[in-house]
Amino acid sequence: MDRRALDSGRRRRGIIAVHRRPTKRALLIGVADYENDSGFSPLKAPLNDVHLLREVLEDPELGAFHSVSVLMNPSQRELSFEIANFLESAELDDTVLLYFSGHGKFPQRADQAYLAARDTWQKLMNGTGVSASFVRHQLEQCLARARVVILDCCSSGKFARGMLSKSGTVEHDVSREHFGEGTWVLSAGTGVEEAYEYRDSETGLHVSHFTKGIIEGIRTGQADRDQDGRVSVKDLYDFARAWTRKEVRKTKKKKQMPTLTQVETVGDVIISNFPRPARSPNPHSFTPAKKKNSVARRAILACSAIVATSGSVFFLADFPSGGQPGGDEGNGSPSASPRNEKSWVQNTGTSVGACATRGNEVYCIDLSSDKVYAFGAKTGKELWGYDLHRRAAIYAVPLIVNGTVYIPVYDSDTGGGLLAINAKSGSKRWFRELGKYDVSATATFSDDKVFVSDAADAYALNPATGEVAWKRPIGGGNNASPVGDNGGSVYVGGGYGDIYRLDVEDGSVVWKKKVDGGTPGQAVIANGEIYIGTETPQGSGKLYAFEPFEGEIKWSYATGAIISPPVVMGDLVYLQTETGRLEAVNRETHRPKWVRQVGGGGIGPLLAFSEDSLYVGGDDGFLRSIDFQSGTEKWSHAGNESVGIPTLWRDQVIFGSEGTLYSVDAKTGK
Repeated sequence: MDRRALDSGRRRRGIIAVHRRPTKRALLIGVADYENDSGFSPLKAPLNDVHLLREVLEDPELGAFHSVSVLMNPSQRELSFEIANFLESAELDDTVLLYFSGHGKFPQRADQAYLAARDTWQKLMNGTGVSASFVRHQLEQCLARARVVILDCCSSGKFARGMLSKSGTVEHDVSREHFGEGTWVLSAGTGVEEAYEYRDSETGLHVSHFTKGIIEGIRTGQADRDQDGRVSVKDLYDFARAWTRKEVRKTKKKKQMPTLTQVETVGDVIISNFPRPARSPNPHSFTPAKKKNSVARRAILACSAIVATSGSVFFLADFPSGGQPGGDEGNGSPSASPRNEKSWVQNTGTSVGACATRGNEVYCIDLSSDKVYAFGAKTGKELWGYDLHRRAAIYAVPLIVNGTVYIPVYDSDTGGGLLAINAKSGSKRWFRELGKYDVSATATFSDDKVFVSDAADAYALNPATGEVAWKRPIGGGNNASPVGDNGGSVYVGGGYGDIYRLDVEDGSVVWKKKVDGGTPGQAVIANGEIYIGTETPQGSGKLYAFEPFEGEIKWSYATGAIISPPVVMGDLVYLQTETGRLEAVNRETHRPKWVRQVGGGGIGPLLAFSEDSLYVGGDDGFLRSIDFQSGTEKWSHAGNESVGIPTLWRDQVIFGSEGTLYSVDAKTGK
């Protein structure tokens, strides 16, 4: 008597069978090495696929599978025996998962489809391979109530028609006699597509695109789209399908369309859990600070992103494409050759705040009359001014990309938004209202998108139109800028001590980590690590170094409240605390090389730096040049009162101080 008849008879008679506790069991098969003259090329990914999938399935907080068996490079006899033994040993209420990564051959007839073992010969598949009809028969006889088959091999979509392969989409009606009740078949592509593997740049391992999507969906919980704490087969398929299509297009410039086939299924099967933290307080309870004494703190949280690559450091506010130089002449990068430009002082009559340079222009925020100004970098002459119409809460560095200046704004009546201005003419390109909260964090640019955040959410916008591509709740009243890596991810800190890695395409959470050092500031990407400083209301804080792929904390350093993004140069990480203390922390020893007090409360973040110096503003009215290695002060220049956030242009440092804009020699401070 087959399983369906047995189960049906028991239910009719009202008999409740006594079994051992229902279990989730998996058999993971990887075939990478094939015999010489077999006709199959060796593969690099299958064994890594199996190892990584096993980790997430066995994890008690994720897959929580009771048993995960692994079969590496089996012979034909071993492959057929282990599949049969695995499926025949299942009991009535079990969930079984059968996974295969390797070569398959899938002709036009269902009874001619085969999985390839290590000793399978392509020209003699019927005698040396494991046939699809054999696997179907084992599934028919399997007593398990839920059966999941995952195939990562070329043309695997044909398995649903009795043909095994490495890809999939539902193509044709499937005869139900091929499967027992409750069978789900996830295939890496359609019946005619190839399935691709690639080298993961972050781990260095070769993996299959489809399997990587499945692993990421489970590991990060991104597949749990409804956030109910569970990942079902359908959830997993939807996520892996989107992941595979995107990643294959990006790395291979080709197509791969995974498929899902369901046969006599009822409901859905839960593959994994994804524990969710207790629900955070409602972010809408946050009220943006309006008091004058909050200006310094908000100006600091709104500073521009810094990226260090190959020993050079650039401003995201100065460069498009996530910090890569290019575009206009004289972009203000530290690598720009000195031009011996003349210093100048210009009375603006306005309270100049943060500035950024691009080409031969300097773009500054006016904190007193709510305007944005463009000045000539050579002379300080005003080129244009744009009235922000009482959108007063603006304490951010302008972002200049491809001829457009992006300014975060806030209106007490309409809420926060992002304004785009023509960099040459000062005319408005577009304005996008985003939410009821203050958007005061500097906008950043990466992966052809502009990113901003307010007290509740992070946003991705189309830079040409301002259209919102996605919105991701982060909560907690934080105003740290999102920072992209120009490689598919964006990092942002939430107000409840959460650090997020988000996917740039849809804003989905790749990972989310909790830190205990207070409210996170803005992330910095350097040396293959993510650096984030935090602060608490009590004045303490920590520097964290994260591994970007998994989000694991590599090390941390306790200090005062960190009010600016870290600066990373060589083996040192430079921090500025709320009390105006400057620290250089060694990345290897996690201990300070030097500590220095740089003036008053230190409201000016470390936004200007050259090959050998940091340029630090403070509320004591001085701009200082600090030597990178020794921490000694090279020079200081007095402003009127508190000094705003400085920026570098060629061999000059430009900064505002109350009603004056200064351009001073970066070497001498004169």
